[in-house]
Amino acid sequence: MTTDPTTQYLGNILGDDHEAKLAVREIPPFKNCSHALLGLVFKYGRIFALREGEELTREGEFDQWVFFMIAGRLAVFVGEERVDTIASSLVGERCIFGEHRKATLRAAEEGMTALGVDMALLDALEMPHGGSRELTPVYVELLSIITGEIVRRIAELEYNQIEITYRYRTNVAAEKIADIISNLMNNSYEDDPNLNFLVYRSLAKHDPVMLSKCTEHHKYRIDTRKMYAHCVAGGNHRLIHLIAESILSLVDGEGSAAELGREAEAPSFHHFSGLLWQKIAALYEGMAEAGVKGRKITEYGWRNHFKLSDHLHVTLDDLCGWLISEYGFAHLDLIVGLMIILKEASDYTAEINARIKKMIVDLSQTRFVKELELASEAPDFNVAQYYHNTRPEEMISYFSSKILNVHLVEPYLKQLGAGATAGREGAAPGTGAEDEQALLDSLFE
Repeated sequence: MTTDPTTQYLGNILGDDHEAKLAVREIPPFKNCSHALLGLVFKYGRIFALREGEELTREGEFDQWVFFMIAGRLAVFVGEERVDTIASSLVGERCIFGEHRKATLRAAEEGMTALGVDMALLDALEMPHGGSRELTPVYVELLSIITGEIVRRIAELEYNQIEITYRYRTNVAAEKIADIISNLMNNSYEDDPNLNFLVYRSLAKHDPVMLSKCTEHHKYRIDTRKMYAHCVAGGNHRLIHLIAESILSLVDGEGSAAELGREAEAPSFHHFSGLLWQKIAALYEGMAEAGVKGRKITEYGWRNHFKLSDHLHVTLDDLCGWLISEYGFAHLDLIVGLMIILKEASDYTAEINARIKKMIVDLSQTRFVKELELASEAPDFNVAQYYHNTRPEEMISYFSSKILNVHLVEPYLKQLGAGATAGREGAAPGTGAEDEQALLDSLFE
């Protein structure tokens, strides 16, 4: 990946192009950003247009770029193994903490186009007092956008957990119950007094007549093979399932589908909000000791401002305004706070992803996953792909991608000598029609 600032940055390639700057607002996170931030993006940003297989980042290397996706997807490699395919609105944020890349990202089959921003711009905050301090509110705005995108992942993953956990419980539990029913058919629990007593108690409650037919010479010894045969002959399949579910709850322990389902459901936006409140409150207490005056940050006040909108966004600009007006946060304090939120959110999403992917792996190994394949009416359907396809991420619309291509991507690549991008893999598709070009141009008149 070439990052030579003398040739690659947007401002050096396109100059002070008003239409290109406005086109950046077609990328959803920048929809309502300030003109000052657009100028900063032009100074520190560049377009990455990759064909299938070309690298965006390389495992083990260090750079300071974050990437706002415009089109396409990325294949994630750890070593030589492809472990995931992602289409997130933002990738690469861990570089802000000075970390090396944990994986190699390559353009997937359809290629990839992204707006990269060089977060080396934050180095200006360490300079002596001067012009960089005037830009501090703009840095806060950029970090608010980046942090907001990462926090939104938690809400998206929580949404997906509900579906994946339901499928996990249904299919994994169904497979285990099938195994238990097989054991009942073969009287495999004959020498287990605890399970035999559990069957005895279930029959005593639900079918005392059946109990008398299946009790052996020992009072609590049940011949489950005979019981199964009587139930099948009498059409009482429900009783078999009731007994199987009782055995599952007793023998499955911490490895049960229910336990794993509860573990996966534990992380949530509400839970994450509480964790953050504790950290931000601790930050404020440290500031208060240094002389910043204000009331104690309450959990109620925090949750009232750190909350999701209807579109799963967190309005961090409102949160920052509240911290400034109520608690005396300065812009540099806000940057520290946003970095805390960003780090915690990034760690949190990694944890949730790991749990969900474990369920996906477990689920894909069950024989009942074939039911999902039939239900999907797609021969190549798999749970992992279903998980990615149902993410409610806010993607760039077709119309916005046209605006971006005409006013930002194509002019940038053309100036670099890449030539026309129409039909090129990895770049946003070209328009190829004069009337469409005129329509797009009119938007900026």
